Amino acid sequence: MAKLPESIGKYKVEALIAKGGMGAVYKAIHPTLHRPVIIKKLTLRGRKDINERFKREARILMDFRHDGVVDMYDHFKIGSSYYIVLEFVDGASLEGVIKRQRYLDNGTSAYILYYTAIALHYAHEKKVVHRDIKPANLLLSKSGEIKLVDFGIAVSDEDVDEGLTREGMTLGTPSYMAPEQFQNTKNVDRRADIYSLGVLAYEMLTGKKPFPGGFSSELMNSIQKGKYLNPRKFNPGIHSVLLRFIKKSMKPNTDRRYTSLIPVIEELKRFLKGYDKDELSTIVADLAADKEPEKPKYKGKRGPFLKVLMLSAAVIIISVIGIFDYLTGYHNLIFSGDRYGSVIFLARTPGGSQPWYKVFIKADIFYDDDNFIPNVPGKRVVFMKVREVGVDDSYLFRSLPVSLPEGNYRAKVEIEDKLTWHSFAVLPGKLQKQNPQTSNGRIVVSGEFPEKPSILSTEIEVTNILSGDLVETGVSISILYKEVWIDLADSEDLFTGGVHKFRIRHEDYNTKIFSLRIRENQDTLIIKAGLVPLTETN
Repeated sequence: MAKLPESIGKYKVEALIAKGGMGAVYKAIHPTLHRPVIIKKLTLRGRKDINERFKREARILMDFRHDGVVDMYDHFKIGSSYYIVLEFVDGASLEGVIKRQRYLDNGTSAYILYYTAIALHYAHEKKVVHRDIKPANLLLSKSGEIKLVDFGIAVSDEDVDEGLTREGMTLGTPSYMAPEQFQNTKNVDRRADIYSLGVLAYEMLTGKKPFPGGFSSELMNSIQKGKYLNPRKFNPGIHSVLLRFIKKSMKPNTDRRYTSLIPVIEELKRFLKGYDKDELSTIVADLAADKEPEKPKYKGKRGPFLKVLMLSAAVIIISVIGIFDYLTGYHNLIFSGDRYGSVIFLARTPGGSQPWYKVFIKADIFYDDDNFIPNVPGKRVVFMKVREVGVDDSYLFRSLPVSLPEGNYRAKVEIEDKLTWHSFAVLPGKLQKQNPQTSNGRIVVSGEFPEKPSILSTEIEVTNILSGDLVETGVSISILYKEVWIDLADSEDLFTGGVHKFRIRHEDYNTKIFSLRIRENQDTLIIKAGLVPLTETN
């Protein structure tokens, strides 16, 4: 075994990291910075192209100053050997990490891809094509950094090739090379690096190479045709953002690939907003230190998507408030409480015979007029089921409050086969609070499910519309029969499926007339007539 040199130039050698036919790689100490460095030594003689390529790597790195690219500190020649002094990255290669972990999760993969793409884009902006992007040339540090290394076969537009890469020459690692790189490595552009980055992403997310094996006609044929297994066959959980990047970057036709890494960087940046970057950096550091990291927690997208979501939610909320106000006129109670009051409908129906959501219940409000009953426009009564703890044998429905101007009204309430008419007065909100009979603005309707006879059963209850007291004596109730009013008690049976006109009279109250259409299946009619005292109207 060759003896380890104590020093190389001004650098004290600590360890031999690797050795091959072309040279060696040492770990050494920088004399003034007192920090570890890497020294690459080229000892091959008689190969001008290799020597020039070694020097070209030094020239390229000398012009680079980027956190994602390994720094070069020095370049010199001693005897017949060339040396490059590079930044020491304390950690592990992505290749070694993948072998240990099998494959990486979406968040960690996207994080590594994002910073690799940024570093590679920097090189492309410097007119440099790396030509050997692969997991072995990405280093993860124990401080959570990602470094792009080994520009040994890189080419620069600003560097004279001097025949180092001849027409038809193939340079690179076969499994990661773009189709055009097999045909002519000399003239490839940044799209070849983007292709290789897609292959790297595939391997990082699956633990498999899309085109495994060494240089062969079968490998070249598969790469040229773009035939590889869908990465989700190995890892079904690959996120669509990463899957889309893999598929587009690995297109065999260069015109169908990304032409720049800018859209890739932007897409990965948006995706990573769903993660805590400090957490991902810690995971990278753990991977570099050969520790078993925690899986990153995906918090979801933010940014434009969240803004759209919040805006949509705001529109929905405003719309709901607008609809509620349209149905109830609630703004009238707030701003015109001296002229408007409210009414709420309560209805109870038997339970068990059918689900509550199938119960037919409807209410319409009309202005109170003996001869003509105009519907109150824009006043739809909306019922909701009220949950009652411990009550299982009935359903209770409650309407949204409906605001109405001060005055007298009638309400037509239909519950299944039952039709109920109510006369009621609306007092201004301020007066409602003072009157215990109308303080809640409620009308109570009982609902039942009787048999369906053709004879109409009629119940009429007469009250003082203002006090709510029953009027039990002196009431005359008539029905119009062939243009003649006859006493209801003396009339024949009433039947469903027609129009019936009722008159309610009392010497102390204004007469009230109800003209009602009864459907065939509505066999019970309840009229709760609120009469206006004569003294209140004179």
